[in-house]
Amino acid sequence: MLVIAYITFGILSSLCALFHFKCKTGQRDELMIANPNFVSFQNSYFKVYFPALMAEWLQGPYLYKLYSHYGFIDTQIAIIYVCGFASSVIFGTSSAYFTSVFGRKKACVVFTLLYSLCCVTKLSRNYGILIFGRVLGGISTSLLFTAFDAWYLYEHTQTHNSQMSGYQRRLPKQHFITVSSL
Repeated sequence: MLVIAYITFGILSSLCALFHFKCKTGQRDELMIANPNFVSFQNSYFKVYFPALMAEWLQGPYLYKLYSHYGFIDTQIAIIYVCGFASSVIFGTSSAYFTSVFGRKKACVVFTLLYSLCCVTKLSRNYGILIFGRVLGGISTSLLFTAFDAWYLYEHTQTHNSQMSGYQRRLPKQHFITVSSL
């Protein structure tokens, strides 16, 4: 069964790479390549964004096993997950406002602090602390997908005086790297 998963992953990754490079040929972005300051910023952004994203994604598959190891039944584990998703939905509606009021840098730092605290709560076997940790995880997930993009968008349009079309070309690159690194 695991062999089928690896074969499927390999085929889909190959198709994704083929489509990516096929679409990339003939579509050079001389403006972005000609601006070494922007390329430097983009590389520094990716060095911060991808570890944050991977930290979020790496814990997902192991949480159920951890909660069941702590002795919780399926309905209790489901409640923990629902609390995390609900907090992400509720805070997600105002996370962009939070980012714009307090600033992009502070929002990224708040994400790091909340997510670190979320991970620390996993060490406890107390049900209430685990729920609190998932609530923090939901809030930090909302910040992950607003604060970092707001930071990139501001730097892209204001600091480097780039067009929005370059931002739209960055998204496929970012998502391709994210998905292929899983």
